[in-house]
Amino acid sequence: MDQNTTPSGYSQQPQYPPAPQQGGGAPQPPASRMPRLTRNQWIGAAAIILVIACCACGGISAAMNNNSSQSASGATNSAKTQQATNTPAPTPTNTRVPTWTTIQTFTGNGIKTTPTFTVSDNWRIVWSCTPSSFYGGQYNVIVTVYGSDGSMEDLAVNTICKSGNTGDYTEEHSGGQVYLNINSEGAWKIQIQQLQ
Repeated sequence: MDQNTTPSGYSQQPQYPPAPQQGGGAPQPPASRMPRLTRNQWIGAAAIILVIACCACGGISAAMNNNSSQSASGATNSAKTQQATNTPAPTPTNTRVPTWTTIQTFTGNGIKTTPTFTVSDNWRIVWSCTPSSFYGGQYNVIVTVYGSDGSMEDLAVNTICKSGNTGDYTEEHSGGQVYLNINSEGAWKIQIQQLQ
């Protein structure tokens, strides 16, 4: 039996790959078909690209301006900080607290008048007494301030000396030459103090 003859009696030709095209090389696949853009479509695409480019440039410009202003502000703040650092601290002023200083002391028993003395515009009368120095354990303590011309300036103290009330003070706010009249039945002590 012939090798090229099939059992049914037909002859079958051998199959070969198709012959290459003239010019050589492998056969090329058909070219893809790309849509063609119209003139208006090209203009629209160019406009979109131009807008995107402008936005990008504007953002970069704004960022550069912001950075430069922040740098200038930082430099100004740095200069202010440097200036504040170089400023010497103020010298502390005298913060001494005024205190009451005793300038006269008078003691006695009963009625007395003190010599004339000089006081500033801020002074006070500090008095104390002894309840046991009088029969019954209590008595009057009256202190009147007079000017050097004999005019009454103030009834500074008018109290009963007794247990629980044996001392206090009265502030005066008129300076000059003054004297005191003490009217009492028992022992007393008067201190004149000025604010210094």
